[in-house]
Amino acid sequence: MLIRWLFGVRIPVNLLVQFDPTTPSLSRLLCKVIWPADQSCLEIGIGQGALVSLSIARKHSIQIVGVDCSPERVTQSKTVAESNGIPAEFFVSDLFSSVSKVRRFDLIFFNPPYVPTDVGQRLKFDQRFNHDGTQVWDGGEDGTEVLSRFLSDAQSFLTDRGRIAFGVQSVFVSDSLVHAIIESKGLVVIKRVASRFLPSVCYVVAQL
Repeated sequence: MLIRWLFGVRIPVNLLVQFDPTTPSLSRLLCKVIWPADQSCLEIGIGQGALVSLSIARKHSIQIVGVDCSPERVTQSKTVAESNGIPAEFFVSDLFSSVSKVRRFDLIFFNPPYVPTDVGQRLKFDQRFNHDGTQVWDGGEDGTEVLSRFLSDAQSFLTDRGRIAFGVQSVFVSDSLVHAIIESKGLVVIKRVASRFLPSVCYVVAQL
């Protein structure tokens, strides 16, 4: 019931879908920043149910494409999409590795792993999330290694009006560090939204 309230998505009774606090924040933001002319979006790291992508599809007529490095999560997300009657293209890919280089998207988004390695180890994340491996939470030495790679690679897959969106938790990655990464990639922030009740901050960025 919580997932249906937050994302408008029904989960089959035999599936267990988990998500982190940044996921609903990112979903709410993206549903507001999609433009009428947008035709396609790509979600990197769809997780167990592609909740962000499917919540967008409930409100907007837009082509949904999503990838994840976990075959199990891709299969589960396909099941959730089918049970909601939402057409979507989901397949296995480590970031953009299996995305055709000729494809272009108006919106590319990601809820990346952003916990610094040593912090996650101290908090025993490697034990709490051992089913899906450390790639679920491990953002590298300072929490931005995966984000940095994502922002670099995503630009090659954008349309002329394309934007990139992502979310992090400020308790793990500071706002100043995120802005430094964005600027180093030749991108500019066009929208930033901080949650009132959670340490989640979401960004929409575009090429200069």
